[in-house]
Amino acid sequence: MSVASPAFDHRLRLAAARLGERRRQTVRADDPGHNELRRITDVQASSTIETLLAEGCEQLHSSASGRLEAEALLCNVLQVARAALHAHPRRPVDRAASARYRRMLAQRARGYPAAYLTGEREFWSISFRVSSDTHVPRPETEGLVEAALEYLPSEFEGVAVDAGTGCGAVAVALARERPGACVLALEYCPRALRLARENVRRASARNVRLLRADWLRPLTPNGAHLILANPPYIDGSDPCLERGELRYEPRMALDGRKDGLHAIRRLIVQARSCLRPGGRLLLEHGCAQARPARRLFAAAGFAALETRCDLAGHPRITGGLKTGERLD
Repeated sequence: MSVASPAFDHRLRLAAARLGERRRQTVRADDPGHNELRRITDVQASSTIETLLAEGCEQLHSSASGRLEAEALLCNVLQVARAALHAHPRRPVDRAASARYRRMLAQRARGYPAAYLTGEREFWSISFRVSSDTHVPRPETEGLVEAALEYLPSEFEGVAVDAGTGCGAVAVALARERPGACVLALEYCPRALRLARENVRRASARNVRLLRADWLRPLTPNGAHLILANPPYIDGSDPCLERGELRYEPRMALDGRKDGLHAIRRLIVQARSCLRPGGRLLLEHGCAQARPARRLFAAAGFAALETRCDLAGHPRITGGLKTGERLD
């Protein structure tokens, strides 16, 4: 009988050890405790809030608000308030959430609007749902609401019209500040109208009525006390429509056709018949369109013309009064 060499014994013990380890791995794969350990290990090996925000700042360095946008995206992914990011910078973020955040960063770096990525935009200190079916509400449009409130007393109970309401931001803001008013929110795009309806419901703005309309066509003559609108006013040939965030927003919400005044002309003509005598029309426009807008107001018979500037000092809103004997 032959005797095994020490080297052979060593190889035999090594093979047995490997076989035992494979069996233990099979058992652990079915063990919930082992799976939980693997999950914890995965989290420990992933990024933290601090490192993810650093990545975001680096990718969005071209944006003046890069840090804020990176925080907003991470808050959206983690479903936490911004304060939580600062309070727990070393909190681990699992791989799935990190991957989603990085995908959003890449899209934002290409110019895709942050509001479309998060599905939310704040306007008038109210959070609104937004989507690529609507124009993104911008801070300068809050000036339109401010101007309207100056003309409507706090006890106002008449009819105010937001033409081309989009996601409903202006209509809801006005309705909140003037709860006795009947605010008609008009929108032609069915998808935008559905989103506006959702925002009206979320804000519990019960004094807002939504209606599909081609600007002011469904309104009765002499029925509105105030009409306001943020119509498309960019010249259709302006290359800015194909750059930056604007290329992702709905063209019909931005393109004012030749000279950018097509919708403004229509609104001024239609508003002349829809407003009550003594009623006002307020329109947002481009910073270089104040003079032509005032000429159009004057040609339609509006009086007491006034142009207001935005926070950057650019002429942004022009309004006028419909003359005639007041209707009580």
